[in-house]
Amino acid sequence: MRIGVWGGGALGLLWAARLAALYSETVLVTRTRKQADAVRSEGIRVIGLDGKARRMPVQAVESDRVTASFDVIMLMVKQRDFTSAFYQALSVCAQDGVIVCWQNGVGHDAVVKKTRHTQPVYGAVTTEGAWREDMTTVRHTGAGQTWIGPLLGKQEDHPALLRSLIAQVDHRWCPVVLEADIQPRIWKKLMINSVINPLTALLEVENGELFRLPDARALIRAALEEGVAVVRAMGYRWEADDVFHEVAEVCEKTATNRSSMYQDLMRGHMTEVDWINGGIVKEGKARGIQTPIHETLMRLVHAKEAINRR
Repeated sequence: MRIGVWGGGALGLLWAARLAALYSETVLVTRTRKQADAVRSEGIRVIGLDGKARRMPVQAVESDRVTASFDVIMLMVKQRDFTSAFYQALSVCAQDGVIVCWQNGVGHDAVVKKTRHTQPVYGAVTTEGAWREDMTTVRHTGAGQTWIGPLLGKQEDHPALLRSLIAQVDHRWCPVVLEADIQPRIWKKLMINSVINPLTALLEVENGELFRLPDARALIRAALEEGVAVVRAMGYRWEADDVFHEVAEVCEKTATNRSSMYQDLMRGHMTEVDWINGGIVKEGKARGIQTPIHETLMRLVHAKEAINRR
């Protein structure tokens, strides 16, 4: 099976190493030639939860030089890069292939809807944590589970090659579940990210620190109440207390993880806040629901982005 892992961030490195151990034709597709050269030369070094480092040889190529045809593409780029990467991925995905989108937040499904494609497009949600230490090294910082399902609409029957891949990964590496409808998972992950990501980024703390700060806990609960009001208007019958407990559990399981938004700000990059908190704000406006806390978090993150660009 020919697999393309598109994106050399933390999860991209982690999954490229995992899949290369199962499928020798796995290729990591990077944004820069520098990273592709480094991976080709050194492989990917994975530091596991046990602290032990393992190096896996992995093929790599920069995105503007991709010519192979892939059976499965794991599209693991940031939301800001999604549109161009998705069109590129479509051009090198086999006619009977599958594209799996791993983006945080919401909005990428709207891009997919506007695109003419024959290949099935899936969405993925994970609670695993990872931290990219350098171009070829990733530290696995939190165990978790992954769910994969059709991005647009519900579907009970799934492509055989995707079922085979997921069975292999589930058996060898981590729990993976195929879902008929991934949208509830996407929105639940967005709800969790909407408090963990901006607060860890603004406070510059690891995930586990949030629930040791009383004021942060209070802000998490208030923001979740806002978000739950929005998703209940969308038809999801969730309770703020339940989601609060899920956030606490994720923070505990990924206590040493630095959220992707925190990592972006550390590196001086633009964040995905417009697709996370901004997704809640946009949906709230469409339904006449005020979301001042999420708007404030979004503005504060943008302010910190501006400071980092100076």
